[in-house]
Amino acid sequence: MNREQKTVDWRELAKAFAPRTQAFIDGKYQPALNVFSVLTLYKPFVSRYWRAAGAANQALKKYNEAIVAYGNVVARDPADSAAWKNLGETLLAAGRIDDWLANFDRFEARCPQALELAVQALEVLQFRGDFGKLDGYLDGLRLGRFPSRP
Repeated sequence: MNREQKTVDWRELAKAFAPRTQAFIDGKYQPALNVFSVLTLYKPFVSRYWRAAGAANQALKKYNEAIVAYGNVVARDPADSAAWKNLGETLLAAGRIDDWLANFDRFEARCPQALELAVQALEVLQFRGDFGKLDGYLDGLRLGRFPSRP
């Protein structure tokens, strides 16, 4: 007996992404995560699907899953400052302080001009008690060293 092999219609999956993004915006995190998870399986090299899965997991307080998702984003795109910021926030929420601090150091090395970095620096450097470096970030904010994204 021959079975007809089913194929994935990428156009249909792309159409599914948009309403799930709206579902996420509306606070319907689990339905959004269901689609984002399928998209990461079928298109594992598309960072926006991993970032979306990370955000949904983070909102659902599934921190370990969010950490994995954001880790996939920064591994593929080390300049993705939003993913670095979200990864740091998730590590902190999970109580993984040493990992949070190490993540900040990697974030700082890879995205030194990111506004998200400057925002996270205020918290990390205050935690570390590094007020001299904190003053440098505050000066950078005042002088426009950290441009916002369009």
